[in-house]
Amino acid sequence: MLMIRKRERNREPLFNIESPLSVNIENFNESLQLPSLANQAEFNGRKKYRNFSPEIKREIILRASTHSNLSAFAANERVGESNIRRWKKELETNPELFGTNKKKVNCGKRLKHPDLEEFLIKWFNTMRREKKLAVTYSMLQSQAIRFCQNQDYSDINISKGFICKFMHRNKIVKRKITHYSQKDSSQFTQVI
Repeated sequence: MLMIRKRERNREPLFNIESPLSVNIENFNESLQLPSLANQAEFNGRKKYRNFSPEIKREIILRASTHSNLSAFAANERVGESNIRRWKKELETNPELFGTNKKKVNCGKRLKHPDLEEFLIKWFNTMRREKKLAVTYSMLQSQAIRFCQNQDYSDINISKGFICKFMHRNKIVKRKITHYSQKDSSQFTQVI
């Protein structure tokens, strides 16, 4: 029997192996009785979620339509009754999209003023790329407020949150100078 003892002051070994089985490398894996992958969900103490391919879902829906008692069929197949109903509804509404990724393209909230976005992107590119200046949140915010005043946009609030979302939408990251070089960039030799 494999027992773990506490360390005492006289420095006894941590493991005391007193086993009727011979513990050599060949029999060690066999003597350990770990749960199989099928029982892994019970071992972890949580429910194991299963993914079904679209073909299996279609097969389950077809077989479920022949049974009169859906709840008994679902229990027998170990599939939730609500899942079968949802799959059936999805198959009836869009049979060609059944089982594909349901995320729709361009389904988010529309921009109120896309011209503001275009102006800010152009201004940002000229400042950062052409003039090689650092652009801060407050600089973006002041430019957006100026543009809104010129266009008479009173229904938009240019807050720090708006600027953060603008940067996230357009994949703009905040950069910080972490190292100054001692040479000017014109003095560098080009390495190919």
